[in-house]
Amino acid sequence: MSYVLRSSVRAAFAILFLGHGVACEAGVIPSNQNPSLVLPDDRRCIADAECAIVEANCCGCQNTGTRTAVNTNRLDTVEARRVECGGDCPSTPSTDTTCCAAEVRCVDGVCELVGDATLIPPEC
Repeated sequence: MSYVLRSSVRAAFAILFLGHGVACEAGVIPSNQNPSLVLPDDRRCIADAECAIVEANCCGCQNTGTRTAVNTNRLDTVEARRVECGGDCPSTPSTDTTCCAAEVRCVDGVCELVGDATLIPPEC
């Protein structure tokens, strides 16, 4: 079963929580405080070829995070935000279904992950 993972709630949270930047305190970042690195402008697209999969949070899928899709022209910007995070991430792998996504599409002008909603790491 295919689906498109929507992360508008995460994007809205990122805007409210982070403003225009990413700020993480030094030390281990708790999974419930793993801020999003991706802002709505990072996800805009016209064609599928413009989209790529990225780790959506400071800690990524190997460390309680999630994935999302962004415009390939924004990859450096998103990665620069990760450098600003600092701190050590928990060593617990994520169980979020976005971590199993292997494809991206441009849907209604927004890069989106496409995958099997039944797969949960480490099954993928």
